[in-house]
Amino acid sequence: MQTQTKLILSKKQALFYAGCKSIMDCRMREWGVEKQPRRIQRSVRRVLSELHPSALYILKDPRLEVMVLPEGEGFSVWAYFPVHRRRWIARQLRPKPQTRVLLVINAGHEREPAKTFEDDLRDHLGHTLLYTAH
Repeated sequence: MQTQTKLILSKKQALFYAGCKSIMDCRMREWGVEKQPRRIQRSVRRVLSELHPSALYILKDPRLEVMVLPEGEGFSVWAYFPVHRRRWIARQLRPKPQTRVLLVINAGHEREPAKTFEDDLRDHLGHTLLYTAH
């Protein structure tokens, strides 16, 4: 016999998640990816679609914060962990107090080949999943 879990959402949450057709859509909305250029959206969707649904649930961990920066220098994707208040990145980006893993996606790297961006995203999501799963 299959059991079902019933989710109870507030009106605000229901409005926020309206239109999400999958867990992947929900993660992308939570991370603000849908406001980014189509190329970034496609790449993030492609990488997230490769993950097992349980991994997508792990990415909901409140200790994980994903920031999508409109532009920046250096890397296209980087995972920072553990995040301590004195760390340079924490002082610069000011993540939420409960954040222990900060995944930063630099949407300004549109000229970078999609494959390179997706490989970087896979790599850093893997580190993120390993850290948050334990």
